[in-house]
Amino acid sequence: MDDPRNERVPLEDVFVAGSLRCSLEEAALHLARQEYPELEIDRWLGELDAIAARVRPLLSADAPAPEIIGATSDVLFHELGFQGNDADYYAPQNSFLNIVIEARSGIPISLAVVYRGVASRLGLELEGTAFPGHFLLRSPRPGWPILIDCFHGGHILTEDDCRARVAAVGWDTWDPSVVEAVADTAILRRMLNNLKLIYLKQRDWERLRRTVLQMFVVTPDDHEELFTLGVALAGVGRRDDAIAHLERFLELRPNTPNRNAASRMLAELRDGRRC
Repeated sequence: MDDPRNERVPLEDVFVAGSLRCSLEEAALHLARQEYPELEIDRWLGELDAIAARVRPLLSADAPAPEIIGATSDVLFHELGFQGNDADYYAPQNSFLNIVIEARSGIPISLAVVYRGVASRLGLELEGTAFPGHFLLRSPRPGWPILIDCFHGGHILTEDDCRARVAAVGWDTWDPSVVEAVADTAILRRMLNNLKLIYLKQRDWERLRRTVLQMFVVTPDDHEELFTLGVALAGVGRRDDAIAHLERFLELRPNTPNRNAASRMLAELRDGRRC
């Protein structure tokens, strides 16, 4: 029986020893190859080059961060019309960077990857955050950082804005760590988690399986996702592989909240009530 985790997946082309060997936007395009295997990476990187070329004449020599952010927002959101996709927020295409660039529409994290890619070409390195429910970019500075909401036209958020948003999602206390920087690998993992949740809801087991395999490239020791892989394998009819991964999941995560669900699924698979 073959281990599905040995299947080669697109992100393996950009990870070396658990770290990215390329820009975040290039890695996001490799991620999109799970859906668009013939995707030409250089074409879409060239699109970001072209957007940066439209911003560059608007900048003074040695432009400071606020000037670069203002000009980038003007070009992306006003001149080119990039916007948050409110109408179809949970469409998986919102997580594929080629589609986001082409449609000029996406969700907070994918629009932020586009924005960051353009800014980096102009000499400004922006950081992603772990802000709950709504991905933000930041440019560090003394005191409160510049926080950019790419889903809402590049709106700059104050600390009061962020406190109100955290309260709105049910957090009782303010934790300033939610606006601290996170690694690029964490951003990719968050993009994949968005796809995972969409495919679980849609019961799209093959796409779920492919997404979880990419997750294991980014976070190979995330044993909790063995459960998700088992669900996906059962969904595509690979009964023996599903059993093996669910057994391994319970072995490695004996106290997991998903223990009862995994045990029930194992029983059903073993007696033929699934697949």
